[in-house]
Amino acid sequence: MLAFGVLGYFMKQYDYPVAPMVLGTILSSMMESNFRRSILLAGSLSGFFQSIFTSVLSIILFVALVLILVMQTDFYKRFKEKRAQTKATTAQ
Repeated sequence: MLAFGVLGYFMKQYDYPVAPMVLGTILSSMMESNFRRSILLAGSLSGFFQSIFTSVLSIILFVALVLILVMQTDFYKRFKEKRAQTKATTAQ
């Protein structure tokens, strides 16, 4: 408890959000057990990944997840800024 108290203090000191850390701590064991269960149901880790791409809906959700993660990178943000500058100069 003392370690989490010190961690919480520094997170507040440096303006890190505390709520995602609390959610991650609480939900991590549940997420790990369900991940293990899904691997056992699929038969293997490769079978688990193959089962992800059998449905159109799961492929769409996977692509959306990848796009969300890519859009949070600095590379994409710089690309977006350059594109906006190019549009602004061509519009003038």
